[in-house]
Amino acid sequence: MLNRNLIERLKTKYPKDTAIELEHMEGEDQMLSGLKGKVLAVDDIGQIHVEWENGSTLALDVEADRFHTIETIAEEQSIEMSGSEEESQAMGMSMQ
Repeated sequence: MLNRNLIERLKTKYPKDTAIELEHMEGEDQMLSGLKGKVLAVDDIGQIHVEWENGSTLALDVEADRFHTIETIAEEQSIEMSGSEEESQAMGMSMQ
């Protein structure tokens, strides 16, 4: 069982809409590594409830599961697009 102090730190570290990527969810074979989701809430026992891109809303158990935060999907796409644009400009090509 997680102590109250750790649970409060989890609530601060993973506020609503924090984007995360799953590395491993214990006992859930359908939850594949690389699956992305957004935090819905951290409950009073320290489980992180997530809305996953596969439609699942399974909660993360911080003592058993592995995951990390990521940029939001829109921010990732923006970064990818600007990177492609910069590469094209470096090669003397235009994205238009």
